[in-house]
Amino acid sequence: MKVDTTLEKYRQFAKRKALLVTTKPVDVKVNKNAHTENSSAHMLKYTNPIHYVIVFSGGFYTRHKNNHYKLQEIIEHELAHIKEPYEHDAGFVRVAKNIGCARRYRYAQELKK
Repeated sequence: MKVDTTLEKYRQFAKRKALLVTTKPVDVKVNKNAHTENSSAHMLKYTNPIHYVIVFSGGFYTRHKNNHYKLQEIIEHELAHIKEPYEHDAGFVRVAKNIGCARRYRYAQELKK
């Protein structure tokens, strides 16, 4: 099976950034069936999780996998959801900012632009 070295770089980036919000492992995956055409990514987070998974939509990842800045910013956005899982309120913005997330990625509605 061919290894996606670009995806591996995103996994390493996520692991480094995750240390700012959690001690639990974080992985990055691509799922062709995970989202609708317009979706980008989501965080799999369960009650008392032993790890977290950021899942990129397969179509989105294919179209943008070489846009490192964009995908890294989305990873940072999803990592902020570890601490602030439900809203994009002041608490979420504070966590996203502390992670280093660019302002335009601190809000979900701007991810679709």
